Amino acid sequence: DAQAEIWAIEQAIYAGRADGDLSKYLASASPHYMGWPPGAKVPADLSRLREMADSVAGQNEEELELEFAEFTRSGDTAIVFYHTHRTRLPTGEPVNQRFAIIHVYAREQGSWRLVGALGRLKPEAEYR
Repeated sequence: DAQAEIWAIEQAIYAGRADGDLSKYLASASPHYMGWPPGAKVPADLSRLREMADSVAGQNEEELELEFAEFTRSGDTAIVFYHTHRTRLPTGEPVNQRFAIIHVYAREQGSWRLVGALGRLKPEAEYR
């Protein structure tokens, strides 16, 4: 079903990140992608995501866990909500960061494609 398919895409994206490779992220993104990463002042389009992928290539020390929260779907649009807990940055520096993430998918030409993303660093008071 859509939820399992999209959650598998998300897991592949983060597995690639752990290897310093954002190609799975780029491959899943729609040409209409727009995302707002944590800490960014404004949303970024697919060209900015490509630049980011180039800048982190080979940085393979990130340690991060995913925790599914919710999923909803209406027709050819689906939204997955989840949390991440990062304990090591891609450069190897230890951290204790938790994020709330929303990814929006659209069914385009028979495949689920990522069209929107929003992530925020959770305040420590929200850590579970």
